[in-house]
Amino acid sequence: MLGADLFERESGGPLPFLGAVFLFTSALSCLVSNAACVVLVYGVLKDLHDGGGLAALRPAQVMLAMMMGASASFATPIGYQTNLMVLQPGGYSFADFARLGLPLTLSTALCAAASIYSLPASWLP
Repeated sequence: MLGADLFERESGGPLPFLGAVFLFTSALSCLVSNAACVVLVYGVLKDLHDGGGLAALRPAQVMLAMMMGASASFATPIGYQTNLMVLQPGGYSFADFARLGLPLTLSTALCAAASIYSLPASWLP
């Protein structure tokens, strides 16, 4: 089901697809650890690539979007250990993280997708 949704995003073009991969991986990373998130999403992306999708992108570009998205867990305090460490002493609430983290995640996704898409082919394996 997830693979089909991401495949539909791929038909919209490579830049929206990279953004969708980043945002999905980031959203999942807010709930589970970064490593578990990458393991789950990698399988879906590998199946998409092996099935003939992702023709406009190199596999390294998609993997970069996935890895950067997994590291961008800004929207919840449970996404990263340091966020939990400052939650209580700083007097923050869950909503504080969402209020600042969601716009930060969206702007990071936009910058990351554009940067990854414009990487020269000589820089990619």
